Amino acid sequence: MSFCTDGRGARTGKGYCRMTSGGENKVRRLVEGLTLGRTYTLTAWVRLSGPGAQAQLAAMGHNRMNGLDDQISPTSDVDRWVELRTQFTPSHPWVVIGLDHNGRGEALWDDVTLEPVSV
Repeated sequence: MSFCTDGRGARTGKGYCRMTSGGENKVRRLVEGLTLGRTYTLTAWVRLSGPGAQAQLAAMGHNRMNGLDDQISPTSDVDRWVELRTQFTPSHPWVVIGLDHNGRGEALWDDVTLEPVSV
């Protein structure tokens, strides 16, 4: 796995995350400062290539009452950019964002955003 700035594998701009074959790939990022009870949308774009490639975007750990209340958006579409999107309402002020790839083929990740839903 690598974080790249050459633009060759980016959907927009120059930066992207490249996950390659050979074993599962995972990126985790803790985001703090969320507003309790407000709904958020987590979005990321992924482009898979190769047989059996799978990826998922996850919002994890945001519900203190049910630690298994992870919100997951999976895909196995290959050779095109796919938008993955999920929504969640946190019961404490943080979430762990997960980008996962099963290690088959390649996954290119770009344009990851976390935004509050407009009220």
